[in-house]
Amino acid sequence: LAASIGLVQNDIKKILAYSTISQLGYMFLALGVGAFAAGLFHVLTHAFFKALLFLGSGAVIHAMHDEQDIQKMGGLKKKMPVTYWTFLAGTLALAGVPFFSGFWSKEPILTEALAWAMYRGAWYHWVPFVCGISAAFLTAFYMARAVGMTFHGEPKDHHVFDHAHESPWVMTGPLVILAVFAVLIGGIGVPFFEGMPGKTKWFQRRVNAERIGDWYHAARNHLLQSEDPKTGFYFAADHASSAASDLAADGGDHHEPGEAHDTSARGRMEEERHHAHWPTVGMASGVLAFGLYFGWLLFVGPWKGKDPVKKSPALQSAKRVLENLYYIDWFYYKVFFAGVHGAKHIARAFDKYVIETIVNTTGWLVERIAFVAGGIDYFLVDGMVRLAGAATLEAGEHARKTQTGRLQEYVAMSVILIGLIFVVAVLISVFAK
Repeated sequence: LAASIGLVQNDIKKILAYSTISQLGYMFLALGVGAFAAGLFHVLTHAFFKALLFLGSGAVIHAMHDEQDIQKMGGLKKKMPVTYWTFLAGTLALAGVPFFSGFWSKEPILTEALAWAMYRGAWYHWVPFVCGISAAFLTAFYMARAVGMTFHGEPKDHHVFDHAHESPWVMTGPLVILAVFAVLIGGIGVPFFEGMPGKTKWFQRRVNAERIGDWYHAARNHLLQSEDPKTGFYFAADHASSAASDLAADGGDHHEPGEAHDTSARGRMEEERHHAHWPTVGMASGVLAFGLYFGWLLFVGPWKGKDPVKKSPALQSAKRVLENLYYIDWFYYKVFFAGVHGAKHIARAFDKYVIETIVNTTGWLVERIAFVAGGIDYFLVDGMVRLAGAATLEAGEHARKTQTGRLQEYVAMSVILIGLIFVVAVLISVFAK
């Protein structure tokens, strides 16, 4: 996906960005088929040649006064020879040209993918190898396009071209250093990856543990893996001892303690690797050469200026799909982004007509209940309290009048009260009989 999208990009940095995604795909392809050493090795080689290419693109953009569209470039080889040759070195390394760094790390990945497909046998096991070899062709083609449109031919914008110049040494110096590593890091790095899982013919020589160090020997024994023939999964060497007894019936070989346990399944996989090595080199080199040559024909050679896409409705449709990034962003926008916006309107309507209605109705009811409760509290509860207080005050006011301070009145009232008590007692005794 990423490599094919890179075919139609015109921003020089976007070409390299999609190329980076494509190379990450190679690394995970390696993990998927068990080529762990090759995948890790590709991380190392890719770091150098992709850093070189990005820095080279930065030098071009700097020389073109922040212009990044390769359709407005051209002819920069004469103006920027150091940038051109270093960028070309990074391109060849990225494409996997033999003996450049990318070749040393890509070939083991593709070999392992082919061996895995041959060993597993089903048609879908060939998908990783087909994708990998197809991406190799696309990589060669889009990088040939980038180099051809940027550095070869006539300048498209003479005003910008006239002001273009080679970058200062603070940029060309790192370009040269990275270019050297982009060419040589593959051959330098191979010995350090010998003996690790996922090795192929390039990694056959045994590592001298004393030369590398005891730490490497321990790490190697830990990383070596065996395959379970029933599941096809790999497991670490520290589990191999228990698995070896289970695989003994299948012809597994026994080794001294500390050595990786071989099995018939692993032996068959090694045999498939042996058979897959040179066919992979041949196919990878073939598609690489075809991609570079086809790109040279269209963007540097005799077919330059001819656009076969314009003459083919099918190619125009394919280009439209690639320019729209396989409509992945469109699908994301229509399904997720637009879906979220649709959900937003539904949520807003639900909030307005349901939640707010419930809240407002509840508030109105609470307000009415509070009004009634307030009236009961004010007129009944508080009224009874106020009535009791007023009655008490009124009674006190009348009782206060009886306290005159005159002895004659107190004696008269006492006589009257005693008389009343006597009358009541007589009446009670009469009615009691």
